[in-house]
Amino acid sequence: MCRRIERGHSQTRPPEIMNTDQGSQLTGSAWITTLTEAGVRISMDGRGRYLDNIFIERLWRSLKQEAVYLEEIKDGFQARQVINNWMTFYNTERPHSSLERRTPKEAYWAGREEKLAARKPTRIHLRSAAKLSKKVGPLQSNTHNPVQPRRRT
Repeated sequence: MCRRIERGHSQTRPPEIMNTDQGSQLTGSAWITTLTEAGVRISMDGRGRYLDNIFIERLWRSLKQEAVYLEEIKDGFQARQVINNWMTFYNTERPHSSLERRTPKEAYWAGREEKLAARKPTRIHLRSAAKLSKKVGPLQSNTHNPVQPRRRT
């Protein structure tokens, strides 16, 4: 890409923004100068973001090997369908070793209902609360056993 921009051989115009990681080849003065002179804005990921790249590269590799290379894709509509089907499979059916052989969906939802239930107070209708309090005992209303006022002696 850099050479195509330098030589003007690119059949399309240069990108408006080039997003890169902090790799030395992408922070070198030749690369930066070439992009700047071509009017390309540069966006660099923060330090330590290279880990994001590792995960996305694994995802792309799996997508290509498990779906794209196995299909004879004729157009963009078919490509979209193949990719959507594989992503659904990847997230809901394919076990992952890094997730203890669970699917991403299972890992995400594991224990989530219990955590949410623990955070939200249970709402009880007033009549239900009154019935419950009668069964429990100490919270009984005084309507059945009215307290007699004390008499002064």
